[in-house]
Amino acid sequence: QFLTSDAEILWAKQEMDRIRIFLKGSKTGKKMQLKNDWVLLKNRREIIGIRAIQKKEAESMELHLDQLVHFCDQMYKISLTKQFSFAKNRGTIEFVNWSILKNMKIELRFWKNGDLFQPLGMSGHQKVSDFLINQKVDCFKKENQTVMTADGKIFWVCGYRISDWVKIREYTTEKVKLSCTKIN
Repeated sequence: QFLTSDAEILWAKQEMDRIRIFLKGSKTGKKMQLKNDWVLLKNRREIIGIRAIQKKEAESMELHLDQLVHFCDQMYKISLTKQFSFAKNRGTIEFVNWSILKNMKIELRFWKNGDLFQPLGMSGHQKVSDFLINQKVDCFKKENQTVMTADGKIFWVCGYRISDWVKIREYTTEKVKLSCTKIN
């Protein structure tokens, strides 16, 4: 009812039947585009619905210290810090070794098929797509997933995990705090 209650759009019986069939029996990962700009996703034990939004963002954006950047409904910031914590921040706040990154070009962009990174704690590399599947990220979030790169090399799958090569070690002298905050 919620999805079809718009008085300006008339719904045919077969369209309503299509929605009912989708809600009752679709497999995980199946999407359905409705004519009122809603997209439905069957995601494991739930149905997720969002208004379809066209990406209007630039392909990438350069980041600098202490500059607040708005990209894909999130605010991002990199700031030097002396104090850090390894407490669980659900990936929205991370601390990394600035000594490694400070002379590199830091950019924020959407992930692409074929992107690889070295998740914290791993010796090898993993595709970002496989990492997101393992994290059980739904298709809608996956489409807008951002990564932070240093000279083109991914060092943070934003909101989830940093790369092992930028982790803070006992001899690290300069630390930086990475943060991403959802804008409502």
